[in-house]
Amino acid sequence: MSWLSILGKSDKVIEDGISGRVNHKYQSGKYSDSEVMRVMKLSMFPFSGDLKVSDETLEKIRRLCQVWDVDLRARWIRSHRKWLGPFIVIFKRITFPIARLLLKDFIRQQRDFNAASISLMCELAAKSESKSSEKLNS
Repeated sequence: MSWLSILGKSDKVIEDGISGRVNHKYQSGKYSDSEVMRVMKLSMFPFSGDLKVSDETLEKIRRLCQVWDVDLRARWIRSHRKWLGPFIVIFKRITFPIARLLLKDFIRQQRDFNAASISLMCELAAKSESKSSEKLNS
């Protein structure tokens, strides 16, 4: 049994799929060398050591880890207006990439802050719950 399974797919299948998509985006120029180096330097572990927290706290931390990533993406750009709608869609398709470009440093800073906050919360939760268990045992 693998440590991760999503929709019946094992961790190896998921890892291979992600690696393939990342390599494709890198080859097509969507990821720059500087971005790859920045990601390689990131610590992917929000907490070092054993995280001994309650199931409720662990679930909250898992949820934070799922939503920490921030991006400005235009999803499903459409309009229900018959005549004006196509112009609105074109305007949005032009505007979102420009906004993403202008805000990319801010978005990167927010991602870094979110990741650091999760790391700190893990440490604080572990310390808090270890102190609580020490009080109960004494």
